[in-house]
Amino acid sequence: MAVFGQQAEIRQSTILRDYEATGAATFLVEFRTAESEIDELIEAVRRLPEISAAEAPYRSSDLDVIAHTAFLVFQNEKQQEYLGASTAVLGVTDRFDLARDYYETIGSQSTSRAGTQLGIPLIVTDGVTRAPSRGEVLVPAAVADYVGVRPGALASIELKSEASDGPPVVHRYPDVEVIGVFDVIGPDEGRFAPFWRLAARGRDVLTVRRPAAENELRTTLPIVLNTELLREFLTDQQKLRPPEIVSGDMVGRRQLVIRASAIFAVPAAEEAIERLLKGRGLSGNCPAISLGSFCIVLPERNNFVTAQTEQAKFSTGAGFFTALLLALVAIGNAGLQLQAVISRWREHAVLQALGFTPLQLLLYSILRLCLVFGTAIVASAVAWTMLPSPFNGSFPAFATAVVLCSATSFIAATAALLWPLRSRPGRQIRELT
Repeated sequence: MAVFGQQAEIRQSTILRDYEATGAATFLVEFRTAESEIDELIEAVRRLPEISAAEAPYRSSDLDVIAHTAFLVFQNEKQQEYLGASTAVLGVTDRFDLARDYYETIGSQSTSRAGTQLGIPLIVTDGVTRAPSRGEVLVPAAVADYVGVRPGALASIELKSEASDGPPVVHRYPDVEVIGVFDVIGPDEGRFAPFWRLAARGRDVLTVRRPAAENELRTTLPIVLNTELLREFLTDQQKLRPPEIVSGDMVGRRQLVIRASAIFAVPAAEEAIERLLKGRGLSGNCPAISLGSFCIVLPERNNFVTAQTEQAKFSTGAGFFTALLLALVAIGNAGLQLQAVISRWREHAVLQALGFTPLQLLLYSILRLCLVFGTAIVASAVAWTMLPSPFNGSFPAFATAVVLCSATSFIAATAALLWPLRSRPGRQIRELT
């Protein structure tokens, strides 16, 4: 019983750890506030006791930015040819967990209906597994295979803003080193818009895209850049806007990815976040998020509710089989004691005829039973402590089995003894004969 209880506890802990590793303790806060206030807000969130990590990545879906990543595949004295791909862009810090912290909205994003927040793991398969620095980039494996590059290659990255309140702003960042290649587990299945670029003496001459490429620009497949580069691009974008265009709400981050310290700490973490945001003047408004409001969202992939449900299912099943096993063992013990007492009925009648009182016989039987069970429990405890640590079990399960088996055996033995002791010895001997 102790080993069974120990393995059940280990399995429940494993379930929670597996879910935590895939983001079950993560929830999101969608918000709209000034970009200048977000870094201070993140630091305030990180100081909360229920929070283990908090990040606000720069995403294409928030910034209306497309990344055109090109690689030089041929050059001579007169011309250069590039192969590249148009994808989304993701700006992160060194605290960002690539496998757990990238979430995108899938489905309706209207004011009346909220889309599904889907986690998209980015699994690094080649190169380093850290977030890129200022002059580095992580690229999807689909793009790397299409162009034929690996970590160490140099990319030319062109960020293009498609903001609706002004002309497009384009910045090109040459010689960005590829430090890693990752696989994407997401709804786009590696979809991107490829292109071919021709340059003559360092100046672009021609860019060729597929006819349907415009429909593929809204992809969740990203390249991963450093936060500082995206922040610099947004600052330059604001400066390059025409004077007649006035925008009180600078386009910036609109998602806060928060990881609680444990799965069961998620509700407390949500309450703490809500108090913090309201204390900073933000109001809850789901799903229609406007300037100065926020909405706490549970993502679709492996949220803490699913983890708790799965653990509860296993706990219920383990509890049922534990109770069944205990019942069988206890009933078996009680049956053995009942059989042993009944087989001694004639002996008890003879002793009673010789002058022993029923109380003396009852105490004698109980003491003998205590001696047998005490010896068995001590021997079991010694054997239990000598087992290797993965098998020595849990003390509550051991104690439960001891108490239940002892109680049922004592009840069965006492009941079987009281029945013959209620009548005279001579009548008992005649009946037993």
